[in-house]
Amino acid sequence: MHNLKTLRQRSTRVLVSTSAVQRFRLFAHDINQAYLQSQDLLARTLYLEPRKEDRHLFSIADDEMLLLVCPLHGVCDADFYWHATLQKHVREGLRMTPLSSDPALYMRKGVGGLLGLLDTFVDDCLLGGNAAFQAATESTLRVFEAKPRQMDNMEFVGLRVTSTLATPRTFTLDQRQYATTFEPLPLDAPYKRFTSVRAAVAWLGHTRPDLCCAINKAAQVNEASYQPRHVQALNAALKAARALQGLRLRYPPLDTTSLRLRAYADASFATNDDHSSQLGFIILLADASGQAHVLSFSSRKSKRLVRSVMAGEVYAFTAAFDEAYMLRYDLERLYDRHIPLAVLTDSKQLFDVITRGSHPTEKRLLIDVAAAREAYGRRELSNVGLVASANNPADALTKVNACPALDALLLTGSNHASVEQWVVRPGPAPPVSDHGSPGSVDPAVRALQIARSD
Repeated sequence: MHNLKTLRQRSTRVLVSTSAVQRFRLFAHDINQAYLQSQDLLARTLYLEPRKEDRHLFSIADDEMLLLVCPLHGVCDADFYWHATLQKHVREGLRMTPLSSDPALYMRKGVGGLLGLLDTFVDDCLLGGNAAFQAATESTLRVFEAKPRQMDNMEFVGLRVTSTLATPRTFTLDQRQYATTFEPLPLDAPYKRFTSVRAAVAWLGHTRPDLCCAINKAAQVNEASYQPRHVQALNAALKAARALQGLRLRYPPLDTTSLRLRAYADASFATNDDHSSQLGFIILLADASGQAHVLSFSSRKSKRLVRSVMAGEVYAFTAAFDEAYMLRYDLERLYDRHIPLAVLTDSKQLFDVITRGSHPTEKRLLIDVAAAREAYGRRELSNVGLVASANNPADALTKVNACPALDALLLTGSNHASVEQWVVRPGPAPPVSDHGSPGSVDPAVRALQIARSD
């Protein structure tokens, strides 16, 4: 058995974000009967025995069977034949190369820089590019039998992708229609029904980071610990998904010359039912004006034993840095420029340990802290910032509470969180220079706070 390259959801966000920055146009291809269009025949011998009522369709005797020549849907290795066919076309026909963070995300560059990007998911392709790239990818529609190209507004892997008519375009990703399909569970719902609903709700976590903590906590419930309070918590998430549909991922145009990555990290110590800790982070691509794109986020139970509040903050910080560092590598390939990376935390103790060189009392943390400190010293990590918990969007990824900072980001597509403390370092200016007023509240965010209280 082989591992098939499967699209990661963050790659869709990277493609949409890059298209907004580069002023590309989004479009999609949907290939018909993809497995039957594989170029290679089955390498193994496989026979099929038709049903009795269908045998007359093939003109075969009762003691004969069919030899399967081409991969069909339902054959376990049919995916690999189709993937090899599509990958060959993308690499050789379209002259595109995969990115390091996801081999299912491809880019094409020319003399003037980036021409376009392509996401592949089985028989669906999401693309963003300039006019030359749009013309070049028309060959896909000639090579494969496919539906007509969709421009600007489409469904891709369960996500609704929309574009504004104004130029430059602003893109959005949402699952609002999907969210309306959920109904509250009765408190006496059986555990099997609970697991079915929570699995369906988990799909909303691709565009609603504000629901990710509740979704992950519901996933930690097993049959032995299942109680009515877990149904109440899941129903609260369902209510928020239906009522707060203004929260979605927005991708406005950004200033290419001032791009920077911000990674917010947070941890919640021993707040899960089994007294484990919840870790979370959110990574943004922003510019000097404060406009920001959500590229990646995570809310998960710590797999490592967390023995202190400081340990949880360290684990969340390193997870955020690892993800952001990998994303920055690909983004710098896309934009052909250095992109500063700042990691922000609301832990004063962690901030001091990394920036001042003090040592944590818990020796188990020395390796993780040393790695963060080395990255900081080498400027692989451009800066570390201290933010108040109220201004940390990652706070919503570790606690099932309203987070005004994240709500404002999802409502307006901008991030003006005030940074309490930077370290002034010689060389380029800190990657985040816009300090929003802590006391100011966006009117849309204020309306959302009222909706949550209702």
